[in-house]
Amino acid sequence: MAKSNRPRLRDVRAAFRLVAEARDLGADPAAWRGHVARELGRRIGATVAMTLDMHDLLPGRIHRLIAPIDLGWESDHERTLFLDYLKSDLPKVDPSAMAWADRMSRRRYSAATRAEMIDDREWYDSPIVSEGRRSCRIDHPLITCTALGRPGRIQGFQFYRPWGARPFDLRDRNVVRLVHVELIRHMSERAADGVDALPPYLRRTLHALLKGSPSKEVALELGLSVHTVDGYRKALYRHFKVGGLSQLIALELGRALPGRLQLPPGL
Repeated sequence: MAKSNRPRLRDVRAAFRLVAEARDLGADPAAWRGHVARELGRRIGATVAMTLDMHDLLPGRIHRLIAPIDLGWESDHERTLFLDYLKSDLPKVDPSAMAWADRMSRRRYSAATRAEMIDDREWYDSPIVSEGRRSCRIDHPLITCTALGRPGRIQGFQFYRPWGARPFDLRDRNVVRLVHVELIRHMSERAADGVDALPPYLRRTLHALLKGSPSKEVALELGLSVHTVDGYRKALYRHFKVGGLSQLIALELGRALPGRLQLPPGL
């Protein structure tokens, strides 16, 4: 009988328990991000777990991590080698980074194993992998992230297993996806501050805009004209005192309210 790639019941229960724990830690971004990375990594058998909050995840650009949290290294030397790699200009030509940047240029959310992004031959033939990542003793990246409005701005997590270990499988990826999607859903929920005062038509428009959808898609979803959606958009900007959609999304995802998750400064 073929192995199912669906999360098991115990995985689902653990996922929702982890999201609840993260919400309880929402007043401290370092606390909830580190807790999710550590516990989710443990759940899927990752050796190294890292937060992936980033600017400039764009093809040919040097990607900039924001307040990274990394856990599980076997030695300080391997950790230093990898962090030095991330600070260099090598990520812009790393095969997995290029594949991921291309993937996120066409999507607002994705979770994938390395094998889903790039085949074994291209991966292991790359000098950056064979010389760089191998020296850090990590392999098989599994990445989950969501776009935050402006192109190249993402929030997520990445996980690794040791060099030569068994790769992550699709069930591992689906467990990671389940947890992260629930986190995104809770981060996107709006507390009573300001939103309950909105008329229903502006509240519906706000929820559609927070998905990152363009005006045409919002208009189609809500059965409105593009002109009307643009008018509602401007009204929301005035209400929340922001200058554009990226600021609105950042405000909604990062607002410091009790019981809600916060993203690190810079996102």
